[in-house]
Amino acid sequence: MNYVLLVDDEPTILNGIRSFIPWDQYQCEVAAALTDGSSALEYIERHPVDIVIADIKMPGISGLELAKIL
Repeated sequence: MNYVLLVDDEPTILNGIRSFIPWDQYQCEVAAALTDGSSALEYIERHPVDIVIADIKMPGISGLELAKIL
């Protein structure tokens, strides 16, 4: 099982990605869905994940900055 972290500042998009993708068909489980890069970093420090799907443009830490840090 692969654990996926979703990060997007728009709740509608975040919920859509979480709900409409059949994660189990890809042997994945959404570990968490967060609304900013800072929260994602804090989460990853405590809960390792296999895949991070992040929006590129977010307030604070962007998806690109998050990828560089990771």
